[in-house]
Amino acid sequence: MRAFSLLEAIFASFLLSLIFLLFYQSYISFTKNKSMFFINQDIFELEKELENNNLAQKHIELYIKNLDTLGFSIEEASNENFKFYSIKPNNTHYKQHFKDEKGL
Repeated sequence: MRAFSLLEAIFASFLLSLIFLLFYQSYISFTKNKSMFFINQDIFELEKELENNNLAQKHIELYIKNLDTLGFSIEEASNENFKFYSIKPNNTHYKQHFKDEKGL
């Protein structure tokens, strides 16, 4: 009878060690995902700042032989981890040559 209870104790300790190992692995996975969440939140806030605010702009003119001059304005949003740039054309006269996405 004592040998059977010794086997039960060994099996129970082995089973508990597996359970705690799974809890530890899930905790490690959770902390990694949590840090990725904060990185994604930083990126989302910078994108929102670029879309909504009028930040300091730089203007670039591109001269191409036999074509019109292309002008671009560049905006920058940054924090301690990332730097985002938004490049927008100044004139949109080229849009009349392209169809819309429906093909009409």
